[in-house]
Amino acid sequence: MTDSPNAGKPWRQKKAAGVSPQPVVRYLDTVMTTSFAHDYKRRTYQALQVRPGMRLLDVGCGTGVDVLALAELVGRQGKVVGIDEKPAMVNECWQRLQGTNLSAEFQVAEAHTLPFADETFDGCRSDRAVQHMDEPLQVIKEMMRVAKKGGRVVISEPDWDTFVINSSNREVTRRIVHFLSDKVIKHGWLGRQLSTLFKQAGLQEVNVAADTMILTDLALAEGIWGLSRHAKIAQKSGVITEKEMDEWMAELEAADRQGYFFSAAVGFMASGRKPV
Repeated sequence: MTDSPNAGKPWRQKKAAGVSPQPVVRYLDTVMTTSFAHDYKRRTYQALQVRPGMRLLDVGCGTGVDVLALAELVGRQGKVVGIDEKPAMVNECWQRLQGTNLSAEFQVAEAHTLPFADETFDGCRSDRAVQHMDEPLQVIKEMMRVAKKGGRVVISEPDWDTFVINSSNREVTRRIVHFLSDKVIKHGWLGRQLSTLFKQAGLQEVNVAADTMILTDLALAEGIWGLSRHAKIAQKSGVITEKEMDEWMAELEAADRQGYFFSAAVGFMASGRKPV
């Protein structure tokens, strides 16, 4: 009997065993299982200085989890609008809104040309979405345009060159991290660039805060970081060999079994105010 091509590679077998038809939704929901996500998201709401009755915009709203949380804060007298360019995500948002009695709505829209008049919202935010967009500065300018004078703009983004994975093979780890930051993510350095972009857009009172997400469970790290998936992409792109990929993942699995697995990444939150 011939061995399976995945024999001795349990991480490949687990990956193939139950692929979600909605991987983006699964990823976003996995992030929300962490206390880290709840804590930093709450800080973005505080940076918006949310009050009852406000009208807010969430750009790249994903599953709408932040829109619903903000809608609870603004109450029935306020309103929160979420936009996303993917119709499937907007449909997911509407499904999650059903039965809540919250003052929220969702639209399919493009962040570079927001379909709203000038000074429509009391504040605008985006969370981990602008890194995937073509022109971050244009998106920030659009958020600023639709914000009222004195309104706040808040954006949270990771910096993928801060991605830390504890491995004995530094060279392979660096190649994977740099490939992820430079090639897989459209704007892998966006976290460190937010302050400059906010000032270039004309926002005032710009402030930047940093938080570090630490994951010590390989299964959770797989769900959030996508380690094996990105290692495979790096291998297919010629950044690492298949042998290096297999050995790297095998070491991470061994570390996880022994309770030694460690990974982390730094995220940055920038906030600024539109001039009065």
